[in-house]
Amino acid sequence: MTAQPPVIARVPSVGDDGLYRIPVDQDHVVEPPVWGDRPRSRNWLAILDEDPQSPNGVRRVFCTRGRARFCFSVVRILPRDLIEFGADYLSAGGHRYRDRWYAIVVEVRPHELVVRHFTDLPSLLATAYRERMAERALGGA
Repeated sequence: MTAQPPVIARVPSVGDDGLYRIPVDQDHVVEPPVWGDRPRSRNWLAILDEDPQSPNGVRRVFCTRGRARFCFSVVRILPRDLIEFGADYLSAGGHRYRDRWYAIVVEVRPHELVVRHFTDLPSLLATAYRERMAERALGGA
């Protein structure tokens, strides 16, 4: 019998438009894309912002944890926010397991977050920067 991985990765549903849908109930994520289910696991949802003074140049504003099946509050999340779901687990033997899931929020709906997924932090930040520059060139805010 093989051991279960310490971090569970769930693939959110993908619409015809290629965007991911993350289920929300009562303003809380109920099925995060990554989740560590062990007692020593740390799980979070954070809103990201570029900040040269922060570690890796990114400031994280952590969303409030919920109780029971309500994982993370989404009340502070807005369209165009950069978000990170994270799950860390440190085994008894000192081995560290890490999993991250990055996205740009496209729409916040009553029962789901509609997001564009990115495989890593640099590609998320590069895309967000390009979109901001394109918007400024067109005369946006």
